[in-house]
Amino acid sequence: ILKGDLDVLIKKNLPLETKKANVSDFKSQQHSALVKSIFSNITLLEKHSTQLSKHPLDEIWFKGHPLDEIWFQINALKKTKDPEKMMKSVDAIAGVLAGLPIRSSVKLPKVHSAVKDELNADMEEMHRCFNAGCYRSAIILCGRILETALHRKYFEVTGNDLLEKAPGIGLGSLIAKLSDKKVELDPALGNQIHLINQVRIHSVHKKQKPFTPTKTQTRAILLYTTDILNKLF
Repeated sequence: ILKGDLDVLIKKNLPLETKKANVSDFKSQQHSALVKSIFSNITLLEKHSTQLSKHPLDEIWFKGHPLDEIWFQINALKKTKDPEKMMKSVDAIAGVLAGLPIRSSVKLPKVHSAVKDELNADMEEMHRCFNAGCYRSAIILCGRILETALHRKYFEVTGNDLLEKAPGIGLGSLIAKLSDKKVELDPALGNQIHLINQVRIHSVHKKQKPFTPTKTQTRAILLYTTDILNKLF
């Protein structure tokens, strides 16, 4: 989103600073909203980067890699008012993320033995697919991992096995059912699962335009998936 907003700003040759938008001036309002979105996303990027450094998987995802470069570029984003320089910083951050290897030895949270082996096998295969460049396959496995985890969580809370009663239930419906049972979920969890599910749908079902996820997109989804497992259990 940040890259897209900056791209619009650069193409339209608009400044990063805005005057107070006139209610009747649609273009002025659009410009103001665009600049506001850019700064909001920089703040969000900074927040996620700080959380990433404290993440329990820190040693897996970033050990020996220049996480400091990400922070350096975020500081550069905050200091400059030049959209083109900001775009260079965003590209630099994407480059750092794209260069990070995915380790295959991901430690699962404490899950029940009934699903532990299945989740382990899927996680290992997911990483093999990623490292082989099979990004759509990796995303599809993310969806499978989420289904297994959410079904198990629901069973632990209610004692009911939805795999028998409603085998075709979607991830969104599973989240709704968990919420109905007063299961406290992280506010961002639903958004993360929705993102993974949407990418998975585009990867599996035939569309007019084929979906080809990039390495960086897939990496983010893999990280989201592992993060969700840790939050669920």
